[in-house]
Amino acid sequence: MASFKAAQFTTFPQDSLEEYAKALDVEKARAEESERMYMVLKKIHEDCAEEFRVTQNQTQKLFGELEQRLQKSDEAGRELRRTIVEQARDISELRLTQLTPQKQEVLRLSVQAELEKQYHAKLRALHEDNTALKSKVAGLIYENSALTGDLETREVEFKRAKSDLAAKYERKLDDWKREKDAAALVVPAVDVQRHRQLQRDNEGLEVRVKAQQAEMETIRAGEAKRAEEAHATFKAQTQRVAELTLKVESLKAELDGQKRQTDALRVQVSELATANAHLHQRNELLIDEKLAFDSERESLLHRHQIELANERGKSVTEKTALKKEADSLSAEIEIIKGQLDSAKKTVELQRSTVTAKEHETQLKLNQLAQKHASDVALIEHQKHLAESNLNSAESRHEEREKVLATLTEDAKDEVRRAEAVSAGLRNELDAIKLRNNEYQRMETDFIKLTQSHASLQTEVSDLLRQIASTEKIVRAVQDEKGHLEQEIASLRNRHHEQQLDVVKAQAACEAKLQEAQIGWNEKRDSYVVYVRRQDEMLRKGKTRLVDLSEKHKALRKQQRTFRKKVAAVVFELVSVVNAKTALLDLSKGFVTPADYKSVLDELTTLKAKMTRLKSMAVPEATSLPAVPSGRVSRLASTKSISEHFDRAAEIKNSKPSANTESEDDLKELMERLKQLGLTDGQDGGDSSESSDVESLANVVSTMTKIPPAPSIG
Repeated sequence: MASFKAAQFTTFPQDSLEEYAKALDVEKARAEESERMYMVLKKIHEDCAEEFRVTQNQTQKLFGELEQRLQKSDEAGRELRRTIVEQARDISELRLTQLTPQKQEVLRLSVQAELEKQYHAKLRALHEDNTALKSKVAGLIYENSALTGDLETREVEFKRAKSDLAAKYERKLDDWKREKDAAALVVPAVDVQRHRQLQRDNEGLEVRVKAQQAEMETIRAGEAKRAEEAHATFKAQTQRVAELTLKVESLKAELDGQKRQTDALRVQVSELATANAHLHQRNELLIDEKLAFDSERESLLHRHQIELANERGKSVTEKTALKKEADSLSAEIEIIKGQLDSAKKTVELQRSTVTAKEHETQLKLNQLAQKHASDVALIEHQKHLAESNLNSAESRHEEREKVLATLTEDAKDEVRRAEAVSAGLRNELDAIKLRNNEYQRMETDFIKLTQSHASLQTEVSDLLRQIASTEKIVRAVQDEKGHLEQEIASLRNRHHEQQLDVVKAQAACEAKLQEAQIGWNEKRDSYVVYVRRQDEMLRKGKTRLVDLSEKHKALRKQQRTFRKKVAAVVFELVSVVNAKTALLDLSKGFVTPADYKSVLDELTTLKAKMTRLKSMAVPEATSLPAVPSGRVSRLASTKSISEHFDRAAEIKNSKPSANTESEDDLKELMERLKQLGLTDGQDGGDSSESSDVESLANVVSTMTKIPPAPSIG
């Protein structure tokens, strides 16, 4: 530059130095302007280089993200391929384990044959037991009718004999009253004192008899209350039977509904089978589409990797070219430092070229990013399609599993309903057992009431009422037996219907086995448990029928005990007639021979009738039943009374003068009668004109339940 200026100064003339100085200043200004522009261009170049570096880092980062996404897509593809292979394996296993119609028919026939064999054997045994029970019940009914007829005839004869005895004793008492009034005028003083003592004893006996009568009233009230309770329980049981019949009707309606549900389930199973076939076809198509999609995806990934490698090479070459161009630009700027105009043009040209290349590089980067985004979007779209297909297949599989679950729940509901029906039948049998227990308790109450009666007449009437109630109970038991037979028949019908339901449920389970063979063992176990419960229910029904036959035997035994009690009562009446005969012999001296003979003939005929009645009541003397302890003591006391009467009569006939011994015997006899409660007293018993005859009449009237004659006052 200095040589250049020197050359300029040498060539220019001297008169133009000022112009040259001005030109130099202008050139200096232009040089400074060029330097300033160079610095600006250098700064712009540095900024462009920084932007290029940032852009290169961003492209590397984008390439890394793209590689990560490609790796993720590869992993997702491998996972999808693995799931598709597993599904294909499961489908092949299901195809292998799928039941054919021939296998299904063989399984159904084998299970049906096994179940029918067990149930037919049990039904045959139940039928034989039912026929045996029917024959036993018919025999019991015939025997009961014969016994009731015999009892009615004996009851009529006993009532007739009782009325005859009452009439005779009334006439006899009237005669004795008249004789007593006549004999009261000639009674000695000793007899008067004896009569007073006896009358005081008679008053005590009357008090005791009244207490006994009050106790009898309470017993009668308790018996009436128990009868009302029995009637109320019978009404409640009839209402319960009506409720059970309604319940049976409702159960029949439920069974009809279950049959309709099983038909609907069969239709659903057929529809599910067709849907399963369609699903198999769809699954095969999806597998083919998945294989095609995998091949296409692999080709796209390979092509995309090749394009990425090419773009990377291009970017490296462009980067080296840009570096070379930057070096050449710096060299050219140093070379053309003196030539400002050419340098400016060159700088402008280089700037334009740099901006054009940067723009071209930016366009290429944008194209690469767009292409990468389109490829990623395409891959994501294909992946989304594959996932949607997989989700649809999984949803179809889940729907199929839900349908299978609903079918299994319906089968379980049917089993629960059958168990509820068996529980209802079990409750009905328990209710029948409770009713039989109540009848048995009623019978025991009646037996206890019969043992608590104090007099013979009330005991006989109570026994007759109890026999009538027993007949009613027997009829009720017969009706209950008929109801029980009807319930057994209905139970058999229900059992047959349950068999049909089990067969239908088995068919449904076999249809379900076409779709899922895994649950077969559990369902088979559940059906085995159900069959065992049915066996247990049938066994319980058999034992309850045996218990019912035992109860019928107990009722028959109770009837025999009732007949034996009637025989015992007749035996006691015969003993009383013997005692009254002895009493008549004792009072022989107080009546005329004609009256004594007539009364003796009447007592003899009465004794013969009672003996006949005794022979009718108890055909075999050796089979006379044992009576309760209270009755045995009373019978022994009656026999001791007759022995005392016989001994007193012998003493009177042999030794008429021994009045003191007969009075002692009579006192002992009255004490025994007072202990037994067989004498009635009179109010105002301090009369001094009554006699021993009046006391004996009181004894007789007490034994025959006829009020005694009033005292002579």
